[in-house]
Amino acid sequence: METINKKLRSQLATLIILIITGIHATAFGQDYSFAVEKIGSGKPVIFIPGLISSGEVWQSTAQQLADDYECHILTLPGYAGQAPLSDCPYLESFKLEILKYIKENQLKDVQLVGHSIGGFISMLIALEDKRSIQQLVIVDAMPFFAQTFSPDMQTDFNEEAAKKYMKTFEGLEEVQVRQYRKQVAQSMTKREEYWDKMVDWAMQSDAKTEAYSSHEMLGNDIREKLRDIKIPITVFAAHDENPDFPTYTKQAVEETYLAQYQKAPNLQLIIAEGSRHFIMLDQEEWFHQQLLSVLK
Repeated sequence: METINKKLRSQLATLIILIITGIHATAFGQDYSFAVEKIGSGKPVIFIPGLISSGEVWQSTAQQLADDYECHILTLPGYAGQAPLSDCPYLESFKLEILKYIKENQLKDVQLVGHSIGGFISMLIALEDKRSIQQLVIVDAMPFFAQTFSPDMQTDFNEEAAKKYMKTFEGLEEVQVRQYRKQVAQSMTKREEYWDKMVDWAMQSDAKTEAYSSHEMLGNDIREKLRDIKIPITVFAAHDENPDFPTYTKQAVEETYLAQYQKAPNLQLIIAEGSRHFIMLDQEEWFHQQLLSVLK
């Protein structure tokens, strides 16, 4: 009898851990390709990370909101160790499954917070669901990012370019790939403690998902469609002074983002000074305060 009780206690402890952490691909009894961690209670906020990033990038932010909001932190399929989808198109699949998640779990007045490609996906979701989504918070993302560095960028999916990107890693030793990934991480955030984490997330990501989902975004221009998103859109744009790029001023950042979002009827632009791409890490306390104000 004592052995049985110990077994039951062990099983119960395991169940409690799963309920508390919620770090698995099942939420509210439904299976999804993305992982979900749910913390807090109140109005729902869904956090979508950027390319090949773990939902961990949102952990500190969600903890700050947990007293007043029910935070749903996603890790997308194929990113940071999450099993990939069987085939593309990836962004369309991500969008549809998050819409399914919102509908099946009867989430209302949802506020979407998306970083980078997660911000782009948030806009796609808002274009589709005009009843459940209350507000968008976009962190350093644009409706047609490719146009900022290539005015002649084609506006459809360039599979050859995606395959070419994948081939850049072929023949490289793991140490070389890690070195490259580390350089990218250093350019993305000043937080040194995240550099190795980002390298690990990249190494654990599916190569095709990374290449194809990023190029799907690059070939998708939704600037004109923003006129159909009537809900508030708050955009956080990163700016960090760099002597190697003297023309990359705060004013230049503001002008670029306002041009990209000029069709959005209900826009607020906030410049995060002294921050690289991962604003929520580089300006953590400032971002928490700004986000709380926006959500309220």
